[in-house]
Amino acid sequence: MADGVWCSEGVGRRWLMAAGAWWSEVAGWWLVAGGWWLVAGGWWLVAGGWWLVGM
Repeated sequence: MADGVWCSEGVGRRWLMAAGAWWSEVAGWWLVAGGWWLVAGGWWLVAGGWWLVGM
């Protein structure tokens, strides 16, 4: 009985670590994508400013 408990706990812990690593990787990609969106948004603001000045 104790062996089964330890085994399932080890598997659960390993699964949690794998899920955590996966989530951190996904979060990293989201941060990179968010950075690109911010850069693109900055360019849109600059372009909009120039357009307003042009008008």
